[in-house]
Amino acid sequence: MIDIKKLQELTCNFTVLFVEDDNTLRLKTIPIFRRFFKKVDAASDGEEGLDIYLSYKDETNNYYDIVISDIQMPR
Repeated sequence: MIDIKKLQELTCNFTVLFVEDDNTLRLKTIPIFRRFFKKVDAASDGEEGLDIYLSYKDETNNYYDIVISDIQMPR
């Protein structure tokens, strides 16, 4: 059985970029991710995802800890 508190302790300092072109899925998944990760940014297509990824690097001088991406998507 998964211990949610332990999982939150292990993931609470991670940053995540979530790239998903299905709007409903993206909007329903973001609140779940925010329960576990320090920062969650989201994009609706590959181009927007890359722009957000590069902007984050420029602003923070760090990379996202995790990038979760749809396999097939526009742009």
